[in-house]
Amino acid sequence: MTLDIIKAVRKAEQDAEKVIEDSIFRSRDIISNAEKDKHKILENALKEGEKEAADIMNGMESDAQREVEKIYVRAEEEGEVIKKVSNPKIDSAVDFVIEKVVKSHGNS
Repeated sequence: MTLDIIKAVRKAEQDAEKVIEDSIFRSRDIISNAEKDKHKILENALKEGEKEAADIMNGMESDAQREVEKIYVRAEEEGEVIKKVSNPKIDSAVDFVIEKVVKSHGNS
């Protein structure tokens, strides 16, 4: 009977050691898989961040281009207004100069 108890204790110890070994292997697998997942997650996050940054830059470039176009249109409109306002003044100035030249030569 004592021999049976000793065998049972040894069997229990072997089973316990087997459980410990299995637990160690499983924990290593879990850690290894977690490391792989971590790298995949970081890689995906980096790709998404780069894509989002590119999208933001494209949006900013589009906004800037629209703003440049608005400024260009405004400058064109202001140029036309200046031309319209200055043309009569130039015509008046030309008439004035011609009148002065004609009168000064007519009096000579």
